[in-house]
Amino acid sequence: MTQGPLVSVIVPVYNGEKYLSECLESLRTQTLTNIEVITIDDGSTDSSAAVCMKYAHREPERFRHFSIANSGQSAARNVGLENTRGKYIAFCDADDTYAPHALETLVANIGDCDIAAADFFHKKTKPTDWKLSSRFSIYSPESAIKHTLYQRRRFNTSVSSKLFRAELFEGLRFTKGLYYEDLEIIPRLYARCKLIAVTDGSLYFYRRNTTSFINTWHPRRLDAIRATEAVLEFIRLNYPALEPAARSRRFSAYFNIFTEASRNGCRQEASACYSMIKKERRAILADSRVRLKNKIGALLSYAGERTLRLIAAL
Repeated sequence: MTQGPLVSVIVPVYNGEKYLSECLESLRTQTLTNIEVITIDDGSTDSSAAVCMKYAHREPERFRHFSIANSGQSAARNVGLENTRGKYIAFCDADDTYAPHALETLVANIGDCDIAAADFFHKKTKPTDWKLSSRFSIYSPESAIKHTLYQRRRFNTSVSSKLFRAELFEGLRFTKGLYYEDLEIIPRLYARCKLIAVTDGSLYFYRRNTTSFINTWHPRRLDAIRATEAVLEFIRLNYPALEPAARSRRFSAYFNIFTEASRNGCRQEASACYSMIKKERRAILADSRVRLKNKIGALLSYAGERTLRLIAAL
């Protein structure tokens, strides 16, 4: 690795000891060997830092470790970005894993594109075998943003399962303190591209963790709204023709938070979300490109806030 790694993989870690070794092993055993793995411990209170340092001591040419005071995943990822050396950048969460051939496949298919994006498994257990071949299609930035905001299959807002040219992050960082930072940054990254390669082949295992932030209620879940509002502002300035798509994605965020707030007895937050749902529902129903789930939510909202809260609690 005298000429530097081809791919830098950034792994933010916070109290991830349960699955961290499995995550790092999936990176250590990649068929593409010219990589570096950058772990950033975000003030963990378990043995996560020790696990990371074990790998850094054993294979210092491949694993590099940094520690910061607890500042959130965005800050940890930004530390990783400041220390990458690779031509390409990838991300992995500490409880997830990549397919053994994932990085090799992404590098082989990025070609003249700036991003190569794959799908991922949403399951409780890691797949025992992975499909070895993946067919990639090429999209313009505008098309990729549109499909992503309309939440089409194959287009997700996670930075994991994607390979990025490193220069895309020049002068661009995750918003510190924002949860759902992937959702906010992906359109901005796509806008910097010439072309984007996308496959529905699954190269990343996203572990379904019932105790994770995304699967539990917390007031910071409201950051989904903050993120989609930022996306809408960005789209209005740069891709005004895609404003309906951005409004659809924002509607989805408001409806999801309404549901979670209702289930957890947070009536004030639910009412605030319902006000926006009521305001946007006609446009959502009129847009033929909006996904069915959003349209059903818009229709149900006509039953009234109280009834909708009862439905959400089911």
